[in-house]
Amino acid sequence: MDTLGRRLTLARTRRGLAQETVARRAAVSLTHYRRLEQDKHSPTLATLTRVADALGVTINTLSPKSGKTGKDSHSYPEDLDPFPAAS
Repeated sequence: MDTLGRRLTLARTRRGLAQETVARRAAVSLTHYRRLEQDKHSPTLATLTRVADALGVTINTLSPKSGKTGKDSHSYPEDLDPFPAAS
């Protein structure tokens, strides 16, 4: 299942970042960040914004796919990776 926690983990690992680094950059505790990746906490908009900035992605990139179709869906073409590896 596509969740916020899985997308956070994917974005972080694709960039070669440690959880500690993201937590520090986002000004959240390491415990809180780990719980976000484990889907045990739901972030506030302010926290999600800081985490997205720390990861170098947009909030929309972190939003799990809703399964909707049509104009409200935000799926990616198969060959477009929303989390490109750091170069």
